[in-house]
Order: sequence, then C-alpha cells, then structure tokens
Amino acid sequence: MSNFIRIQSYHTNGHLYYTDIENIDNDAEKLVFSGVAIDNIGDPTLKFRNKNAKVTDYIMGIGRFPIVSTRFKDIISSLPDSKYIQFIQCKSNYAKQKEEFWIMNILELVDCFDWEKSEYIKETKYINPNEFWPDAITRVEMIDEKTNGRNIFRVLDFPTYIFISKHLEGIILEQKLKVTLVRTQDLTQVVDADPNDPTLAKWGHENLD
Repeated sequence: MSNFIRIQSYHTNGHLYYTDIENIDNDAEKLVFSGVAIDNIGDPTLKFRNKNAKVTDYIMGIGRFPIVSTRFKDIISSLPDSKYIQFIQCKSNYAKQKEEFWIMNILELVDCFDWEKSEYIKETKYINPNEFWPDAITRVEMIDEKTNGRNIFRVLDFPTYIFISKHLEGIILEQKLKVTLVRTQDLTQVVDADPNDPTLAKWGHENLD
C-alpha cells in the first residue's frame, strides 16, 4: 500500500487564496505542470482574493503554481528534495501585514503511478489514441521503489496533483502548518493539520469532486 498523501490548499472563506500571477512571463506560466526549471519568470506579483484574510502556508490557484510561506519553504529546503524544488520569491497585493511568498516549482515528474492497484477511469489522450491518462481518481497507489525517496513530487501521468511522503506529513502536523492533506488511498478522507479548526475538513470534503 502506498504511503503518500495528496497536499492541497487550506482554503476557506476566512483564508487567503490567489486568482492570478501578474507580471509573469507567459512562457514561464505554461511550465507549471512540466517539471522543468524556469529561467526567466519576469517580476511575479500575486493577485489575492480575500487580500485582508489570514495567511496560510500553502496557497493554490486553479491551474497555477502553488504558493508557499517562508516557513513551508524552509522545511522543504532542509530535506534532500531541495534539489528538485525551485523557489521564486514574488510580490503580492496582500494588505494585512508584511509577508514573504514563494512560487514553488517542482522539478522532474515522477513515473510511479500504479495503474493496476489504483482506482480511476481510463481516458484516451486526444492527441494520441494509444496513450491514456487516469481521470476521476478515487484511490491512488504508487510504486514505491520508483519514487526514489522523494518527499514531495508531481506524478508523470497526472501532474496536477502534488504528493508528499509520510515523513513530510509528520513534519507538517508537528509544526501545525496551515495546509490540507488528503489520504491517497481514499480521496474522501481529509486530514486536518489543525484538529481544532473543523472548517478545514469541511472545505476539503466539499471540493473533492
């Protein structure tokens, strides 16, 4: 059984999320799911919605790079995975207090999806009928020996999801980072990094579809 967890944003009405990155190079923004380093990104500025709301440690925009706090960045930078992560500091329109935000670009997509043990709908790729991709995933299993000990990574077959190891999950829970964790074996099971805040689990269940 796979020991990896899906990570997503801690997103409630009282917390920060972003709708766009302004002043970013168009070619750079196309690389979000590519797993390659960005050489020229421009002068990225986050356009937050709820810009007076509370800051979280992991912030997402649909189809865009994850944004992380300095605290999250420092944890990842202390792991061997730091060589697979590119952090790019960005400005923001966040009005409440001075905060540092970082674009997190995850390098090298990992070919570790277990097509036999996972549960999903097999879809044909439009550009090549001989290639497939997993859709409507309800259960994810990884081939552990192919993950090469990574603590945070994107999967080659569906790079829109980001997964973390049990080791990193433990650090996140210990440090009480504001993120949402979803068990990969059952994508309806949301883990709250802050058990005293029930809104997190409620939001996660409502947005898994």
